[in-house]
Amino acid sequence: MVHVGDGIDSFSFTLNYKDGDGDIGYKPTDTYKPYDTGSYFYSCLFIQYLELQNGHYVYVKDPLYNIDTIQYSFRLPALNNLNRPQPISGNINFGIYLNHKTIYKTFKFRILLFDKALHESNIIETPPMQRGN
Repeated sequence: MVHVGDGIDSFSFTLNYKDGDGDIGYKPTDTYKPYDTGSYFYSCLFIQYLELQNGHYVYVKDPLYNIDTIQYSFRLPALNNLNRPQPISGNINFGIYLNHKTIYKTFKFRILLFDKALHESNIIETPPMQRGN
């Protein structure tokens, strides 16, 4: 489900996954490097916002937090409940709110996932979306 308009926009995503050794997500005890709070890998699911500007999709600076890219990150719980590697598959459902005013009407999201061994998933891009007038 997507709501795009003026002001705050909401987006719901369903990410279909398959993992051969089942090491997606973290246990509550996974708090040491490289999964500590100061690490990029504290989170394992990332959603990046891109706008179509002058014919090219670009990352957009987040003026609220003064960071280079509007990005959302999630720390997923371990999806394999067994204490041994095994193939897993399923869906991850999540949502975000975007509060970004812009003159550009076309945008998309880029989604990537890291497993516990820090292997990067395929990068998924949403189809282009249009803001209303």
